Amino acid sequence: MAHTIRTFNAARLVVGVHGAGLANTVFCSPYAAILELGLPEPEFIEYRHLAQQLHLHYAVSQLPPASFESRLWPRPNVIAQAAEALLDAAIPLPLSSSSSSS
Repeated sequence: MAHTIRTFNAARLVVGVHGAGLANTVFCSPYAAILELGLPEPEFIEYRHLAQQLHLHYAVSQLPPASFESRLWPRPNVIAQAAEALLDAAIPLPLSSSSSSS
């Protein structure tokens, strides 16, 4: 669990399929970016609300609604573009003192 907390706390961007694993975003630093690979159903907005409360940047990339199997194969170029746009819109995280040059 400690490794999970450290990993999410250090993350600048988290990309994940809608599900329980995104609950780990509670360990993210404020202003980190969350890209949810979401289901097309409009009632799945839990992680948007969580991100708002935690001051995280949030976007959703809808997975194709055609069939269950197509949901398992998101288009990488679409996800990459969504992640890039989300990071471009996010406020930069301050550099830690250990990573800044003297």
